[in-house]
Amino acid sequence: MEIVIEQLQKKDLEEILKFIKEVIKDNFLFENRPPGNFEEVIDNEMATQRKRLEESFGSKGIKFLVAKKKDEVVGTIGYYYSGPTILKAQEVLKQNFHNICEIVSVYVKPEYQRQNIGSLLLKNIFESIKSSPYEYFGLSTAYKKGLAFWRKKFGETTCFLPKYYNDKADCSVWIGKISEVNL
Repeated sequence: MEIVIEQLQKKDLEEILKFIKEVIKDNFLFENRPPGNFEEVIDNEMATQRKRLEESFGSKGIKFLVAKKKDEVVGTIGYYYSGPTILKAQEVLKQNFHNICEIVSVYVKPEYQRQNIGSLLLKNIFESIKSSPYEYFGLSTAYKKGLAFWRKKFGETTCFLPKYYNDKADCSVWIGKISEVNL
């Protein structure tokens, strides 16, 4: 299976958003997490995703990568300015990490998971981050099936935020120094 990693292109925006929405829905259903207003939660998440992706065009502090098999999108990853979850973790830890970005939008199509696509995306995004002005990275997840992957890559969580999300899901956060990441 040949996977190509490329930077997000404007022409791919709508396809990527559709892909992300499908994977998010699958994750929520797999986790048995559909909140009372499932569609509203998905719509809010998709508005955030659209904003991030659109801001990445022409920005030096934001980048998104896409994994493709032939012309099919099978994965995404990006880095973005640190958001509220990473800021909350810093508050809980009583530490302020300067020059921190957040690893975001890490999605792999369910039928392509466990085939090293996530690892390939992660390696490529860190190669890019290492040439950015960022010194630290943060990432978070509430998806149980993602926990094992992140623990394998970065060890135990740096911060745990119980019942953090509206549907009372817990959030695990990792914060680390970019120069110490070896993938």
